[in-house]
This record gives sequence, C-alpha cells and structure tokens, in this order.
Amino acid sequence: MENSNNNQVHGSCDNQLSITVEGILYKTQQQYLTGAQIKELANLPALSKLYMTNSTPWKDTAISDEEKVDLARLGIEGFYIKKNLKFIIDCTEYEWDKQYITGSEIRQLGNIPQDAQVFLSILGPYDDELINDGDRVDLARPGIERFYFKAKELIVSIFVNGKEIPFTKPKISYEDVLTLARIPINDSTVCTVTYAKGPSQNPSGEMSKGDIVFVKNKMVFNATPTNRS
Repeated sequence: MENSNNNQVHGSCDNQLSITVEGILYKTQQQYLTGAQIKELANLPALSKLYMTNSTPWKDTAISDEEKVDLARLGIEGFYIKKNLKFIIDCTEYEWDKQYITGSEIRQLGNIPQDAQVFLSILGPYDDELINDGDRVDLARPGIERFYFKAKELIVSIFVNGKEIPFTKPKISYEDVLTLARIPINDSTVCTVTYAKGPSQNPSGEMSKGDIVFVKNKMVFNATPTNRS
C-alpha cells in the first residue's frame, strides 16, 4: 500500500486531482485510488465503511478496500465513512446511516401526511427552509438537524357582494358570509345568500342559517338582508 504522503501533493502540479473526504480537500497525482488508499490518505479507521457520494444519480456508492476509483470521472462529490447521524422530527430523535436524507424519506420516517409541508429549522433571523420530497438535506453538517411539519395553508379569493376577499378555510358557513358582508346577525334580520362558481360538490345555490358549503377560488357570494315585517 502506498504511503499517504506520496498521494498528497503539497506543491503545485499540472496534473493534480482534488478529492474530498469527510469534508476535507486533498490533492493527489494519481488518477486511481483504492478504497483502502483513500482511507489511508484521510487517516480514517481501516475497518470503517467507505462511501462515495455522486451528483447523479443521488445515490451513495459503497467502496471496498480493493476497489479502484477513477478520480477524474465527473459526478464524484466526495467520500465519507458510514456512521449513524442523528436528527429530529417534531421532538422525536432518529438515526440515519447516510450523509443525505430526502424530503420523502423524512416524510416516511415521521409518518408525515402527504398534505402537510416539511420544514427544516434554521437559526434566526433566517426563515425556516421548506423541504420538498425530492430535496436532499446534508445531515453531516455541524449540529443536529431539526425538522417539523405543518398543514398547508389554503388561501383562496372569494367575492362577497362584489368585493374580493382572501379566505383560508376549505368550507364557508352562512354566518361566515354574513360576517364578510358586514351584515349584523340578529333576530330581526332575514338574509338571502346565494352563491355561484363553486366546486363540484356545490356549484351554485342558496344558503340559509346553519348551512355550510365547500369553497373554490373565485367563488361568488351575494348576501341581501331583508327586514322582517
């Protein structure tokens, strides 16, 4: 086995190649190194499991001690030894044996509903990061990554008596319409409420006290008060 000092280049050289192991950059003049030589170069335990991270596809590759790696090949992001990394999903601690975890894997481990959004906690003053199913998170960064989820916020626009109003609920009640129309709700007022351009469950119709209908973006409501005689 070659000495690591022969692999690492301390001066400048036209044909030197870069190699990143456990986040540390090394230089070598050799195009091919075995898994054992890479571990020796980076002073890693001989019995540790070495993995190579690829940019495409996003799948880590195990490298045996005897296997040679072409360091001039495109797509190699770096090397690392496999060890369990800890992270937290909504106050529950998990361990992961890979450097990266995807949003879909976080969702599966944490039993997170598909209609909820996954976020990575970021120290202020920065905003927390939305993690989509296809996104990858590096768990080997300093500190323990913390994830949480929350239901997607429904925001639609509805028209009440010609005025466009944002609405955040999947359903709307008769009383909600009167409140948005600024019509007082009392025993002396009778109000006619009609709607149109609704979803398939209730495309159009009338509402009376206690009624609730599904909401759709750009749905139209008209509320007309009529005093009792």
